Amino acid sequence: MEFLLTQNIMMMKTRRVFKSTGEDITIKQLAQTISEVVGYDGEIVWNELKPNGTPRKVLNVDKIKYLGWQPKISLEDRIKKTYEWYLNEKV
Repeated sequence: MEFLLTQNIMMMKTRRVFKSTGEDITIKQLAQTISEVVGYDGEIVWNELKPNGTPRKVLNVDKIKYLGWQPKISLEDRIKKTYEWYLNEKV
């Protein structure tokens, strides 16, 4: 029993758990959000040869939610904070 418990603890230590809202967002929505945050008002050009892109980009958040984690900040707010950090750190 002790061996199995130790083995499970070691497996938990080496596994990665990604934080995400678990919500889907299109590349177009992401590009528009980033453009708004950084104040880009130019045209976004899409590759018409690959109109569909990746069908889905959603992370499975079941494990982290099981551990009690919930997102406290929206993607847009996180992009804003990251951009503000970048502006402050620029040399």
